[in-house]
Amino acid sequence: MKNYFFTIICCFIFFSLSAQEGSVVSDGIEDEQNFAVQQRDAQFPGGDRAMNDFIYETLKYPEEAIKNRAEGNAMISFDVSSEGKISNVHVLSRMDDALAEEAKRIVKEMPDWEPALRNGTPVNANKIITISFRL
Repeated sequence: MKNYFFTIICCFIFFSLSAQEGSVVSDGIEDEQNFAVQQRDAQFPGGDRAMNDFIYETLKYPEEAIKNRAEGNAMISFDVSSEGKISNVHVLSRMDDALAEEAKRIVKEMPDWEPALRNGTPVNANKIITISFRL
């Protein structure tokens, strides 16, 4: 009789613990979504496609660069503040001066970005993008 009573108590404890675990453990989807919102790089409003559209619409190929048949990829570094403002625009790649200035002009004309988030708080961040110049 003692063994029977002991077995029932053990089963009760086991099932109680199992029920508690089930209520605590999640499938992780909500946690991943929460993490994604709390940790994010700075981004152009509307995403990469919107940024590419903005660059295409804003780009004015410099006459001097056309005469010199200058082409290339401008790697541009800039800071995005916790308010989304762009500053410290620099060309990282060596290229035709007129193209470099045009690339800087395009970035400086961009609208405010969505700032980077760390632990859900907007923070300053550095971004590097490439602008291609092809005739």
